[in-house]
Amino acid sequence: MLKLPETTNGRSHEVPLVGRAREVLSSIGPQAGNPFVFIGRQPGTSPSVAAIDQAWRRIRLAAGAPDAQLHDVRRTVGSWLAQSARCWGRTAPPPCRPPRA
Repeated sequence: MLKLPETTNGRSHEVPLVGRAREVLSSIGPQAGNPFVFIGRQPGTSPSVAAIDQAWRRIRLAAGAPDAQLHDVRRTVGSWLAQSARCWGRTAPPPCRPPRA
């Protein structure tokens, strides 16, 4: 579980992570004096908007979906989770339902 102490709306939030995501984030490890998971070029900074946009552009091209938007990915994953037996780290609690046969 990734615990975000304060989000843009000022509240804390917990994000369930699959095993591979936990492995990747654990392998990065903290950098002294930097509170960010993904770091910018300067000490104590996050990546610039341009750097994030450039990385997202490369990801879209590699996936063969040059017009995809992050919101599309979020919606798609949400739909997959809702259709699967596992939803948000739990086994089929409402409103999650097992996939249709």
